[in-house]
Amino acid sequence: MLGILLGLSVVTAAAGIGIRAWAPGFDAQALQAIAGARDATLTSIAWVVTEAGSFVLLAPLSIAFLLLRRWKRPADDIALLVMLTVAIMLSQALTRGWREAAIALGVLIAIAVAWSRVYLGVHYPTDVAAGLLLGWSWALLVLHWARPKLIQDHPAMGGLAGK
Repeated sequence: MLGILLGLSVVTAAAGIGIRAWAPGFDAQALQAIAGARDATLTSIAWVVTEAGSFVLLAPLSIAFLLLRRWKRPADDIALLVMLTVAIMLSQALTRGWREAAIALGVLIAIAVAWSRVYLGVHYPTDVAAGLLLGWSWALLVLHWARPKLIQDHPAMGGLAGK
């Protein structure tokens, strides 16, 4: 799994280098355009959103979730914490409609946090896009890898998977 993550990281980095070579001023121009159009209300909203997606908030929430789950396998707990694909993992026990809503909410939160970071000028647009693509690729890979194991360890989830 770590080899696959490393491969995804290399591909993402190569794509970023290619984009910067193809359009070297894109990030700076985009940030300047955004800075010129900032408004006080949107800036306040962006700060709230960016703080909501910060490590300081998400790490304790993830740890609290893991403690509440009381998993017996520390390796799984650590993997879940590192991957922050909590929405996908949590959604396995939900019906299909609720699972899709949880995943959609996770995607919307990721996009909102990404927007806020670019809007505030704390990250380049290409870096944020690369982070989203790498994170979502990793989450899908983990879902594909972990789902059969979850169903094997918790057979009740297998019956809910198709709902």
